[in-house]
Amino acid sequence: MSQPIFEVVTMTPEWATELLSTINTNNRRFKPTQVTCLTRAIVNGEWKLTSQGISIGSDGKLLDGQHRLAAIVRSRTPVQITIARNCDPSTFTLIDTGIKR
Repeated sequence: MSQPIFEVVTMTPEWATELLSTINTNNRRFKPTQVTCLTRAIVNGEWKLTSQGISIGSDGKLLDGQHRLAAIVRSRTPVQITIARNCDPSTFTLIDTGIKR
């Protein structure tokens, strides 16, 4: 398997909408309060670029980041975010293991 590719991108609300509608097929239950908190941070200028971003599997499915993407859509504001592509889909079971899927 090829190595993941990590990059910092400017995620637009349009791009976030596209990702959520096309590759978000197997994430945990959507939590509106989490999106509200993240949206508030974006709108208030408190968003920080961190190592936690968006993860896309080599199978093309979203592995991590649905709430961050939803907050970008809701805020209608582009933000800098890390994106990891070509990730091993088996890592999905290791992401955020403290929260039930």
